[in-house]
Amino acid sequence: MAREFENIYLGGSNKRKDVGRLKVAEAGIGWKNAASGKVTAVPAADIQKLSWLRCARDFELRVQNKDGNVIKFDGFPRDAYEPLAHLVKNLYHKTIEQKDLSVRGWNWGSVEFSGNNMTFNVANRPAFEVPLNKVANANLATRNEVSIEFIQPETPVDPKNRKESEDSLVELRLFVPGMGTEKQVTQNEEGVKLFKDKDDASALKTSQEVPNGENDETAAPVLDEDGEALSSAHLLCETIKQKADFGGTLGEAIASFANILCLTPRGRYEVDMFPDFFRLRGKSHDYKILYSSIVQLFLLPKPDELHYMFVVGLDPPLRQGQTRYPHLIFQFEREEEVELELNIEDALLESKYEGQLLKTYDGPVYEVVSEVIKGLSGKKVTSPGGTYKSSQGQSGIKCAYKANEAFLYPLERTVVSIPKPSISIQMAEIAAVTFSRVGGGGGNALKTFEIKFNLKDGPEYTYSSIPREEYETLEPFFRSRKVKVVNDMADATIGYHDNSDLESEEEDATASRKRIRTEVDGFDDEDESEDEDFAPDEDSDVAEEFDEQYAGSESEGEAAVTVQSDDEEGEKSKSRPKPVVSKSSKEPAKKKAKKDKDAPKRGMSAFLLFSSDKRKQVMEENPGITLPETGKKLGEMWKNITDDDRAVSCAHSSFSVGHVIPLTSVCQTRS
Repeated sequence: MAREFENIYLGGSNKRKDVGRLKVAEAGIGWKNAASGKVTAVPAADIQKLSWLRCARDFELRVQNKDGNVIKFDGFPRDAYEPLAHLVKNLYHKTIEQKDLSVRGWNWGSVEFSGNNMTFNVANRPAFEVPLNKVANANLATRNEVSIEFIQPETPVDPKNRKESEDSLVELRLFVPGMGTEKQVTQNEEGVKLFKDKDDASALKTSQEVPNGENDETAAPVLDEDGEALSSAHLLCETIKQKADFGGTLGEAIASFANILCLTPRGRYEVDMFPDFFRLRGKSHDYKILYSSIVQLFLLPKPDELHYMFVVGLDPPLRQGQTRYPHLIFQFEREEEVELELNIEDALLESKYEGQLLKTYDGPVYEVVSEVIKGLSGKKVTSPGGTYKSSQGQSGIKCAYKANEAFLYPLERTVVSIPKPSISIQMAEIAAVTFSRVGGGGGNALKTFEIKFNLKDGPEYTYSSIPREEYETLEPFFRSRKVKVVNDMADATIGYHDNSDLESEEEDATASRKRIRTEVDGFDDEDESEDEDFAPDEDSDVAEEFDEQYAGSESEGEAAVTVQSDDEEGEKSKSRPKPVVSKSSKEPAKKKAKKDKDAPKRGMSAFLLFSSDKRKQVMEENPGITLPETGKKLGEMWKNITDDDRAVSCAHSSFSVGHVIPLTSVCQTRS
């Protein structure tokens, strides 16, 4: 006894190519694709449970096998239930369970696990189901929020072919309040606490909704190893991870690597490699990456000569919330080595991975990891060749992309920039490469330059802080790759081969600083160099003390000393006319004569004479006093003495030989 049903869809897909014919026979249930002829069969001995419910295309028959997997067949008309239920009863001695879906539209309810499915129930009716074998990642977004990310289609959909395009769920978030109780959980073989399965126990509630509408507040909470209560969100996340084909149903991993540093996404992970995917297990996040989503592999030496970076290009990119990672970047120490034996049968190794994988590996970690992923994914690993070498003999150069540090690698067909953000530019997509300086021409602009990649489809990528020595290696490299090169650096050869401008600027700055220091101090060291400005034969508009035309004081011939007060000096300085120099009548400066060595030297001020006499006394009274503190002490003493004491101090000061200074004039000069 057998029966066939036409126009039945497999797996809930809406694609036209997935329509076929379903046959229910004594041996089991089989479906054959009408276009490709591919057959999907469920043996009668593996059938555990059958369900009938409404779906988008009429009605759906769900068949659950003993492994917990669910196979869906859509497109049954309403009147097909009676003959199908009678057939299943006679052939398999099973009853088809009819399920009524919740159509209230509520977004709160409870979840339950049945095999490899998670069902969200509203008022004890299923609202939707999540096939856990389609889950790519599950993590705690917050303390009470679980984020579930789904595997995207393996082959990118052609946007031009609208008929074949299909919407797919990317992420689902569940808010789970409360703490888990002992009645809700069980432990698996590894000792991980999980929510109970519906087939093993009664229906499980992870929200505040419980049977009969009562909240069991007296149940004991679930405790972890440290004695802290586990939240329901944590238990839900762990249950999804264990049931989502992260490795439990596929057996042991082929290869495992512990404590691998990943730069993007940042963190240290345990890497487990399976036949169809590899898994990253971190402290707070787990990722499942299909080998079919890998599009590029790069093994790049870091310019510090201490590390290697292994770059895995993904399409579609890895998602973490709203952040997308188009590349996984692993960093390895150059000297770290490992011995590895693959957990794979010899027959399978020879038949499926012949020439791609070895049974054992012994060498640097970066080589072993890259070789294993290369063999499992079937992708080529690209490494820098000998075409490009920097001025330091490296395959990459250190630079900056916006505010981030970057390493730029010009390869044969690609320009790679890592680690954050990671950018891969194909040579064929580059319209032009522009070299330019940064800023208007300062010293820093001559030491570095920037490079801009203009792509044919519009985007631009600019890298700055590139040492000027790299210009001579980058420019000929891009020309050799038949890429258009634009040089926007004015007189690039001068800025990159001649440093005389910088030296002249430094000499001018040194001379300027010396001139300013001389003007502030008031005098220069005349014993070491000749004073070119001194011209005793020239006429001066303002009479000095040592000039022949200086009138002096009426009592200058006597030994008497007169001290002028501050008020009198201020009034005289105000009434004294200032010399006016006309710009139009200004004559060109005459050539200055050399200074006469026998000419008298400029006299010291009264404060300097006072300081010279009192410095020894201050240092004796204050042992260990520093030079700046001595000058400060002398300034306070000079400020506190009276005008008479100043006059006496000037009168008793001793003058060096060769100084001819009128005593009255010296006392009138203030420091």
